[in-house]
Amino acid sequence: MTCSKASSSDNSPAEPETALSQPSQAASVAAASQASAMLSVDFSAPLAGPARAERIRQMSHNHTAFEKSRLVQETLVKIQQSLRRMPGVSSAESNELVAQLQEVGQIISQETSQLVDAVMNLTLDQEDTDKAIARMGLEASLAKATIEDQAQAMRDLRADTAAEAQRRDQTERQSGGISSESRDEVIKDLEDTIHHLEDQVNNRRSLWVMKNSDPQSIARAIETLADSMQNRAAHNTIASMKTLATHGEDRHPAETATMAMAPPPRPPSVFQRSLTVAPPKFGPLQAGPPRAPSAFSHDHRRQSQRQGTASSWGSTQGRLAQGQQQQANQGQNPFFGATSSSSSSSAQLSRPPTRKSFHHPSSPSSRYRPTAAEFQPASHSFLEQYVPNRPGTAFGHRMPMMGIPQTPTSANRHNRRLDHTPEFGHAANTPSSNSTAIISAGNSSGNNNYNNSHALSGPLIHMTDRSVAAWNECIMEFYALIRAFVERHASIPDAAMAMKITNTHLWPVLLATYHPLSAREATSYLDLHLREDNPKCCLVTRVIIDYVVNRVWVPNAWTGSTDGQCTFALIDLEKDLEKTQGQPSAHRQPLLDKQAFVIETILKSEPPSFHAAKVQDMTTSLLAAIQPLLNRLHNPSGAYRDLAQVAEYAWELSSKILTSRLTFDFRFPEVGTRFSSQSMLPVWPALDPTELQAKHWRVALVTTPVITCRNDTGSNISAHSVALADVYCMQ
Repeated sequence: MTCSKASSSDNSPAEPETALSQPSQAASVAAASQASAMLSVDFSAPLAGPARAERIRQMSHNHTAFEKSRLVQETLVKIQQSLRRMPGVSSAESNELVAQLQEVGQIISQETSQLVDAVMNLTLDQEDTDKAIARMGLEASLAKATIEDQAQAMRDLRADTAAEAQRRDQTERQSGGISSESRDEVIKDLEDTIHHLEDQVNNRRSLWVMKNSDPQSIARAIETLADSMQNRAAHNTIASMKTLATHGEDRHPAETATMAMAPPPRPPSVFQRSLTVAPPKFGPLQAGPPRAPSAFSHDHRRQSQRQGTASSWGSTQGRLAQGQQQQANQGQNPFFGATSSSSSSSAQLSRPPTRKSFHHPSSPSSRYRPTAAEFQPASHSFLEQYVPNRPGTAFGHRMPMMGIPQTPTSANRHNRRLDHTPEFGHAANTPSSNSTAIISAGNSSGNNNYNNSHALSGPLIHMTDRSVAAWNECIMEFYALIRAFVERHASIPDAAMAMKITNTHLWPVLLATYHPLSAREATSYLDLHLREDNPKCCLVTRVIIDYVVNRVWVPNAWTGSTDGQCTFALIDLEKDLEKTQGQPSAHRQPLLDKQAFVIETILKSEPPSFHAAKVQDMTTSLLAAIQPLLNRLHNPSGAYRDLAQVAEYAWELSSKILTSRLTFDFRFPEVGTRFSSQSMLPVWPALDPTELQAKHWRVALVTTPVITCRNDTGSNISAHSVALADVYCMQ
């Protein structure tokens, strides 16, 4: 009897679950959930594993099938008791019947549990199916609403386009009826121009004009002074009169007046909206933003050996003889060569750098040609000659491994120069009878290594708003290439990226971009910026631009050519230029002229393979540097191809900058400084720069540097702002 009770209690599945809620409570909860089903839908993922088993156990608790099973179990127990007490039945027979009844009870209990589990599984599957159907219905509704919104937006855009076309037609009709300026206005503008020129002469700002009697030089100087006038109408009048006098026989006067237009405004930055006014010019008394140290350190860079072996550094006498023979055959001065006329020189206008691929030297579309207009001055031509031999100096006794220079820092990124063409600033003609100035660049310490060095002095360069706008256009196009690369291959943020790149070679570089913050503060800023897409894009852009400014737009990048004379000349010039920091321009400009001459010699003598190898090395180094910042699923071949375009354009800009005979300065503002509308443009927030300055916003991340160029070739200091710094701000 005891055994029968124990077995019946073990086979009953309802007894261990009596501590849970009653069926009435479960029914009330189900009713409440059904009542609120129309108000909310649970779109959680389907349950699986232990969570699903727990859910099935809760749903099967106190199921009605278990109630029926318990009643059957009780009936079987009563039958067992009756069989044991029934007279006339032997003990063996009763025990056999009792065992069979217990087996029947166990089968009933097991089958009931399995059926309940199957029903609960079907119920859960039905709930998941209902959720999926509801979710797909909502997605379909959202897609339909999105399509309708886009269709409405397209209709609105079409309407706006039609209205804009009507307004344009109306404006064109109105502008066509406007008459030209009256004669009195022209006379008044000419009088203002005369007064302005007289003031310039009286204020001793144009002493060079008084010292030169050449009519052509004086005419160009007067034109330069006229370009500096604030009255743009007077400038346009002079330009129209000059055009009419030059091409009056070929063009109609009305057509000539229409073509005489003012220089175009500077294009806006690619990282933010355009400004209504041009950025200010940084004069000699106007201090620029504080300079932050470079993110790239002073580590030594081994030059590539792909352009030559030991013969590249030796056999200088043979190449020198060839250079002297070319010099004798050429017979022209590199800076004061004879020019045909102003019209012929003005026809040699060079265009901004382009993104063409490298070609064979025999190809007519090859970029690096010895006589290419991109690298030739408008009013003179360089000699096909080499740098003169310097016995007893670094040229004659330097070993190959001693010519490895250091990467320049932000402190010596001033010695950069640009093309002499009218588009980037044109040089004044000087009579061809003048000879090349041989200036001794003696060392202040008395070292004989500098006693025999010669510097070439060039003519004056006239910087106008048009030439500054041309430089700005080149810089903006370079920024656009970088932004396109970053958007394709490094725009996806990663919350754990800061932890992944902590022990990489890029980590010190990233921390240095937040100068002068401490390492702990810079780490917090860096972790925050890597978690968002826009700050991460700005950070990757900063790393690329910092690399280009410190490793590509420097004379050191042009070392390693087949002519060891040019390499040693650039290394010595870099040392000489470092010693002239802070000194007057008269000490520094001859060295810049000689530097331009050396770069021009490399451009004329080296084959396209030299430039292709430089671009390839630059692409490989830059891709290895920013590898930790790229997207996790980026395309390696596509990233290399896009970065090669950036490197190719940076190399071409390097040739333009280093041969311009202008002084370029690249300054990255410090993090934490107040926002200045005179030298910065906001990437974020999208507010007016004057408002950010008035509300004392501060710099959180610097994307691009402040780029200024200075012309030290004349008696006046001519400083211009080429590009402002793109910054990410914080309150």
